[in-house]
Amino acid sequence: MKLIHYLFRYAGVMAIPVYIALTFVSHLHNQAINPMEYWLSDYGNPIANPNGAVYYNVGCVIAALLLAVFYAGMYSWYGKGRAARRFNISYAVAQAAGLFEALILIMTTVYPLGVNTEMHSIFSTAHMIAMDFFLCFTATGFFMNRKIHKGLAVLGFAAAVFNIITTNAFTDFYLAEWIFFPLFMVYIVLVTINYGKIRQPSRR
Repeated sequence: MKLIHYLFRYAGVMAIPVYIALTFVSHLHNQAINPMEYWLSDYGNPIANPNGAVYYNVGCVIAALLLAVFYAGMYSWYGKGRAARRFNISYAVAQAAGLFEALILIMTTVYPLGVNTEMHSIFSTAHMIAMDFFLCFTATGFFMNRKIHKGLAVLGFAAAVFNIITTNAFTDFYLAEWIFFPLFMVYIVLVTINYGKIRQPSRR
């Protein structure tokens, strides 16, 4: 059981170096891709990056599977009793959004940018929305948890608000995506560090 617990706890963090490493390998095949003119998804674009797209897409799939394990492990965050109910609601919504996000991330590789741009855009938008839900509802639970520094909740809300504003207020603001993803990664790392403080004690 200890092994399973550690896997649930650290799977999200494990997804980060996998994604970064394979994105870097993909970048080596087209170093012209940059935050000012391209989406991150262009690394997985077979037209823009014919030799490197497979590396980025594989990285996204592996990262999605690891994140799915992390999200599945959020069941251990739930407490029992009346006092834990408000936390459980926040975490349940966040967990559902996270699992959906992992699935949709895989779908963005099935329909890559360039080849199936219209479908990719739909799944990419859904992916961003799911990430925002995960951030907001985990942050809500953390904000109510006296054991967790409120700065973590603020970061979660700030990252979601940043993504919502930049996505809706600007057209083709490529840099925003390059900022949002690292913010999400930092959040996952901090959540993992605070993992032991998240679950609420049982009260009646």
